[in-house]
Amino acid sequence: MSSLVIIIDMWNTHLPEQSNPVAKSIVNFCKSEEVSAVALATYGTKCEDEVQTDQPFFQNSQLFFCDETQSDTLRRQWNAFSKVQTGLTHKTIANMPLRGNQVGFVALTALQILYYCNYINPSIDKIYVTGLHFDMCLRDRKVGLVELNALKNAQMFQSTPTILVRTDCTLPVTGTCVFDDKYQQVNSITYKYIG
Repeated sequence: MSSLVIIIDMWNTHLPEQSNPVAKSIVNFCKSEEVSAVALATYGTKCEDEVQTDQPFFQNSQLFFCDETQSDTLRRQWNAFSKVQTGLTHKTIANMPLRGNQVGFVALTALQILYYCNYINPSIDKIYVTGLHFDMCLRDRKVGLVELNALKNAQMFQSTPTILVRTDCTLPVTGTCVFDDKYQQVNSITYKYIG
């Protein structure tokens, strides 16, 4: 049993009283032995084609999606991103300590997540989607719930990972997270996305 945590848009520009508790919850969850990999998805505020060069996340992605891959599509996609270091990633997330047996990488497309889960770490059986904002970014980004579920439903994953959201690891734009009929409650803080 192995889990991947995707952290979407944990920007340092969000109000600290909102983002700091979420960032701490994400880091604490990532410390669990269940989490074998952490994918950082910090999209640019004005452009989704910028990749933040936060380390060690960036160097692993350069290796996975460019240097070692046999896929020209992945390589071209990775090389098309503008590499920037703007400090946009929330500092608690950017400086997250990773265990020796835990991998951190940047992923901005569902194809990168699919490649990681199928070829780099096929033991992934759970994908947790975390970050800000639940009702926008977590749902609609290129590595968000809708896109991951589409890949799952098309049986593109070699294994069939469960796609999950933890209420302590996200916030909505306003109000509280609303889990409608697209979610099944697993426990008091975890919901399974069923689309």
